[in-house]
Amino acid sequence: MARGVRHLPECEKALESVTPGNQLFVMADVQNESNGAALLLRTASKHVVGYFPDHLANELHDAHADLATVRATVSRVNPPPAPMLHRLLCHFTCPSELGGQLYRGKRYHPLSARATEFAA
Repeated sequence: MARGVRHLPECEKALESVTPGNQLFVMADVQNESNGAALLLRTASKHVVGYFPDHLANELHDAHADLATVRATVSRVNPPPAPMLHRLLCHFTCPSELGGQLYRGKRYHPLSARATEFAA
């Protein structure tokens, strides 16, 4: 699901013209105060319609991904009265060589085998 849809002015109107199969373009949102790695999604007509999920945007940032090679395609647009956070479902793809670098950081390492031991 695209994130942040409710925070974008004019997004509701822009989503009226989005249909499944449409390509969305990925742009860095370097001035985003919440996440410096944030990635915006925009239509061919240059309307911003949402954000990449933060966990994926962070991974692409850490892997130094070339955003021109990252693809986002509209899978489904849920019309009102669906909540804004469930409005836009996208399919994301990246080059296969980049896939091996994603979700490899420390935060994804398994816990120690002893992490769940309890003293008797």
